[in-house]
Formats: sequence, structure tokens, C-alpha cells
Amino acid sequence: MRTLTSVYLIGLFKVVGVETFPRTGPVIVCPNHSATLDPPMVPAFVPRGDSWSMAKSEYFDSGLLAFIFRRYHAFPVVRHTADRAAIKLSFDLLKAGHVLIMYPEGTRVESGVLARPEPGAGFIA
Repeated sequence: MRTLTSVYLIGLFKVVGVETFPRTGPVIVCPNHSATLDPPMVPAFVPRGDSWSMAKSEYFDSGLLAFIFRRYHAFPVVRHTADRAAIKLSFDLLKAGHVLIMYPEGTRVESGVLARPEPGAGFIA
């Protein structure tokens, strides 16, 4: 995605504050999720190659789609549950000093509007 971004989308986006992004150590990036292109684009603009993204588990049901998602360092999370495997992997990645990208709303939302949790959705305190 970094290559595609730099070749095809150069000049269309402006990244502000990249110089303040930590170059080493664990980092959690929590962007708003307003477009389908967010999951591949956000890691492309992170100035480190060790970023990992949470992605809904349905993307890992198909062999080709799962292959693509794993190639750009995404891992599955079962939404609306306390997915302990995804939580453990997230902690392991952070302990190893990687960047973790996750979308707190868990789905795309209209720009400027935060998603509401679905009825019965569990939260971890």
C-alpha cells in the first residue's frame, strides 16, 4: 500500500505532524473509519513499517481476501464480542514495540459522527 499510495495518490493527501510520530516503541493509532479505503491507507501513511491493523473477521473467511489482508499486516477480530485472541495478539504486538491500528467504532461511520454500539454489544472495562 505504501508503494501504491506514493505512485497513484501522491499529492492528493497531506500528512500533518508525521515528525512527531514515535519512531520506535509501542504505539496505538485510533483513526476514524469513514471510508472503505481507510484500512489500507492509514498504514500507508504511518511512518513505520511495523504497523498491524485489526480487521473484522469476515475478511479472513475467503482465501484470497485473507491472503491480501495478512500481507499488509492485518489480523482478524470478531466484532461485538470480547475476542480474547485478538486482544492477546494486540498486547503481544505492543509488548514487542509495534504499531497497532484499530478503529474504535468497529465499522465505517459518516464523517464527524461516532457510531453507536449495537444493542447487547459487550464492552471490556
